[in-house]
Amino acid sequence: MRLVSKDFFRYYSAIIAVFILSWVISACQTLGQSSQQSRFIENPAAIGAQFPYLSSLPDGSMLMSWVEGTGSHHALKFAIYHQERWVRSGEAMRGSAWYVNWADYPAVVAIDDSFWIAHWRVKSRTGQLYDYDVFFSISADAGLTWSQPQKPYQDSTPAAHGFVSVFPALGQVGMVWLDGREVAKKISDRFSLRFTLIHRDGHVDSDRVIDSNTCTCCWTTSTVASKGPVVIWRSRRGDEIRDHHFAQLIDGIWSDPQPVSQEGWSIAGCPVNGPSVAANGKYVVASWFTAEGNRPRVRSAFANDSSLQFSQALDIDDEKPIGRTSVIAVTDETAIVIWITAMDKITRRASVAARSVDMNGNLGQIKHLSEINPGRDSGVPQVIKNQSSMMIAWTQAGSPSRVKLLLVPLKIFD
Repeated sequence: MRLVSKDFFRYYSAIIAVFILSWVISACQTLGQSSQQSRFIENPAAIGAQFPYLSSLPDGSMLMSWVEGTGSHHALKFAIYHQERWVRSGEAMRGSAWYVNWADYPAVVAIDDSFWIAHWRVKSRTGQLYDYDVFFSISADAGLTWSQPQKPYQDSTPAAHGFVSVFPALGQVGMVWLDGREVAKKISDRFSLRFTLIHRDGHVDSDRVIDSNTCTCCWTTSTVASKGPVVIWRSRRGDEIRDHHFAQLIDGIWSDPQPVSQEGWSIAGCPVNGPSVAANGKYVVASWFTAEGNRPRVRSAFANDSSLQFSQALDIDDEKPIGRTSVIAVTDETAIVIWITAMDKITRRASVAARSVDMNGNLGQIKHLSEINPGRDSGVPQVIKNQSSMMIAWTQAGSPSRVKLLLVPLKIFD
């Protein structure tokens, strides 16, 4: 019997060691590379969930809410994502006869670390499709308990009330919405943008009009600049011009509506494609969709935080995008715009895309982050900044639907 020499063992042991070391180095390199790439995050939303909404907490955590249920019964749920894990989940409200729409859906929003607000829509008893009311509930303990539901207005007219934005205002919570009471009463053919202040004890001030002539079903958006909250919405002016306007709440008084940009888009109906806005203390940045001149495009513009005069708008995507845009402030000069691109004629799919833009008019490359169904069931992609990354959420359409949550490192925009 022939024995294997010690030199043989030494030789092959060395080869195996080199192989293992190479494998470890390769694995580390792969891990390092993957950390620079976008990745989907598992989330607690049940199969069949829809319409996620993202907001930030003061400690840097992310609050995500979503809707579960179908038909006549729905639930508004939420969860907190902290230090790369889900730490708490809960339910804000559930009920029947809710009006849930891909562009006008319930949400939970953190005003500060403990004061939260949930809002949703409930169908009127008239049975008319577009007769529904806004309801809200507040929590003083970060979502552990919730107040009894109530409306943010005294109006009892069966009419459309919706497309809510909420924001910190005067130490309380401000709420704006689109209101169709005057159309229902046949006083005019105009929807209005209305505002109220909701106090921490649940008391609600009388609502007041910010703009008496708005588009009927484009979502509103809001942010907080150094002088006070800023709201942007799609207005309606002579010759059916449906461009965006903004107003700012300063010392409890709303400024007169002013145009964000004046494309002059004339369209005899609502395009259901609202704006987005963000602020960082130095600037306010807006993004929106227009199809003026039969040229569908996503645009963006900056305004100095103190003067709030918007600069010349830039085209972010002029290749006939679907729109549904969102925007986040990233640095002192740079923002990132998110939107849904045009549908591919062959695959019938679109992309969730992102592009950086700065105050000097410089545009980064368009990043196609993920495929998305271009239909309305995908909802409106939501985005927030999360430390060195951004989180993007949307509905993956299908039977059943799912909530998708994508983590995108900001380094890919360098």
